[in-house]
Amino acid sequence: MYRLQLKPDAVVLLDGSGLSRQATPIATLKDEYGGVSNIIVDDHCYVLVNGSNTVKHWYHEAVEVLKTLPPLRTAQVLDEIGGIVSPNASSSPTGD
Repeated sequence: MYRLQLKPDAVVLLDGSGLSRQATPIATLKDEYGGVSNIIVDDHCYVLVNGSNTVKHWYHEAVEVLKTLPPLRTAQVLDEIGGIVSPNASSSPTGD
């Protein structure tokens, strides 16, 4: 069973996925058999990487971690302004 690690891996190397050759994970899950999965962000989307390959199907434990991550729009705004955004803030680019 995969379990979320307290600290994500420093880097994940990708193989033939069409993404950059290396990425910084935002979450790392490991199982008792040595399996490693990482959640990365690519093109403003969360992507699951098993080993060094992206996958189309997310397993249950990875979905549960995904539910705890902030919406990427919120994460982008936080990066842009360097602070906390009100949960009532508009997601519209014009502020409507």
